Amino acid sequence: MEPIKGLHHVTAVARDPQRNVDFYRNVLGQRLVKRTVNFDSPDTYHFYFADETGTPGSVLTFFAWGRTGLGVRGNGETNAVAYNVPVGSLAFWEARLKQNGITPEHNTTRFGQNVHAFADPDGMGVELVEVESLPAIQHWQDGPVPRTYALHAFHSVTLWLDEVEPTAELLTENMGYRFAGVENDRHRFVSDASAPGHIVDIVHRPGR
Repeated sequence: MEPIKGLHHVTAVARDPQRNVDFYRNVLGQRLVKRTVNFDSPDTYHFYFADETGTPGSVLTFFAWGRTGLGVRGNGETNAVAYNVPVGSLAFWEARLKQNGITPEHNTTRFGQNVHAFADPDGMGVELVEVESLPAIQHWQDGPVPRTYALHAFHSVTLWLDEVEPTAELLTENMGYRFAGVENDRHRFVSDASAPGHIVDIVHRPGR
């Protein structure tokens, strides 16, 4: 099997379709590149948010299920989706998010990079990571966020797991990732550094 270079897209669930569009398009500055339906459930929207042209590795999609209850974070899930942002842009993002009613969860440094973490309107974990070498994207010129601060595709996803070893083996033995190190309870696996979304982090949370 050819090694996986990075994430192609991430799919999540939202409750209110308009609120979902308002946040990811109007606040985070991601273009709504496509609106279709869930072909297994045609009464449900399927939104695609990305850069100007929908570059692989920048695409976050949502199924809008209005009757879904608010999610509860726990083991066995992708706990956070992280985007690359230019170095020095986190102050802009913290101010912009606060202006739009989003309270930061925490700011931290992780593997030498500054991270701003928050939850989207449905409670999903989102992170912005300052990165020196940004992946190439097609900036949405008509969007609400200047290129200087714009999101540059995915940085990583974070998995919360009870055990590290089974998923680590899958990533390294079958998918072409390599182990890059441990920081506290966070285990990092990387693939092609030139590809967007080339990092998978596993946070070890035994028995929780």
